[in-house]
Amino acid sequence: TGKTPVEPEVATHGIRITLTSRNVKSLKKVCADLIRGAKEKNLKVKEPDTVKLGMMVYASNPST
Repeated sequence: TGKTPVEPEVATHGIRITLTSRNVKSLKKVCADLIRGAKEKNLKVKEPDTVKLGMMVYASNPST
């Protein structure tokens, strides 16, 4: 009777996923699969700009 239907509020949850691997090719594939799956479900996705590569630190012998 003149009232507009009100949609129920849906709770949203932010999820951050950290993946660690020495195999960069596999890591990129998993990221692409996760992003594609989220987009298929019409979820808001913030894609990573790059794959962050860790730095190897070599300890030098201080006595020499």
